[in-house]
Amino acid sequence: MIQDPSLPTGYAGKMLLVDLENRKAWSEPLAADDALELVGGYGIGAKFLYLNQRGGVDPLGPENWLGFTTGPLTGSSLPMGSRWTVVTKSPLTGTWGDANAGGWFGHRVKAAGYDAIFCRAWRTDRCICRWTRGRSPSTMPGTCGEKTPTRPMTT
Repeated sequence: MIQDPSLPTGYAGKMLLVDLENRKAWSEPLAADDALELVGGYGIGAKFLYLNQRGGVDPLGPENWLGFTTGPLTGSSLPMGSRWTVVTKSPLTGTWGDANAGGWFGHRVKAAGYDAIFCRAWRTDRCICRWTRGRSPSTMPGTCGEKTPTRPMTT
């Protein structure tokens, strides 16, 4: 995918959308205007939820979108370059819910070529999404409920 030349520096230019109920994953472009006007994961997440989630949706239901978003500094060596945001409809308040975190997750999202990942029907009993370095997300049926191999902790 060729990046939009009008997209500001620090953006990958696309979002990954995952519908767990229908077992589908696809990417959508991030508009350069949105990157300029909304600046960062919080704004991108707010606009996505506003446009894609109907009013009155159950916060714990399958129609609620859960977003993991990054900003233009995520993945850089600049201060705050490890920050990323989670956005959704809050089950506590029934309105907007967000949290901000740091660590390597945001770097990994950006390195995979995305500015955000949005999941729908995330309370499914099926595990279907696997992230493989250098490839698109793929399905992995039949893994939920199976025992995960454990390794001894090292200190």
